[in-house]
Amino acid sequence: MGLLNKNLISKGNLMRTRISINLILLMLISALAFSQAQEKQEVSIGFVIDGPNQNLKGLDQLIIKEIVDLTKGEFNIIFPEEKRLISDWTSQGISSSLDTLLADDEVDIIITLGILASHEAGKRKEYNKPVIAPF
Repeated sequence: MGLLNKNLISKGNLMRTRISINLILLMLISALAFSQAQEKQEVSIGFVIDGPNQNLKGLDQLIIKEIVDLTKGEFNIIFPEEKRLISDWTSQGISSSLDTLLADDEVDIIITLGILASHEAGKRKEYNKPVIAPF
């Protein structure tokens, strides 16, 4: 847990954080099972983040570690740094980041980090790839 900011993992948040990570992993495995990305050698995951946020600092790294550990030997998962989009806390900026990754043929799955990014993803009616919005 050294990866996470102390503000994120207080005693009250620990259980919610673990539940969120487990839900992300469950959704990811489901998405991988049904994704056309399965046919490729690599599965690329992009992130859309609300904006610069010290409370979420390290959460993406924890999620990456858990996903890699869980899927080792089954999938070659990559997390390209250029596919980690930190938005500007606005609905328009977050929507633009989502549009960018949804249109990117090199991204197979998108994970949103933050309440705003998850909300923006949830408002959409159609997706051309799996989008996991856990918040």
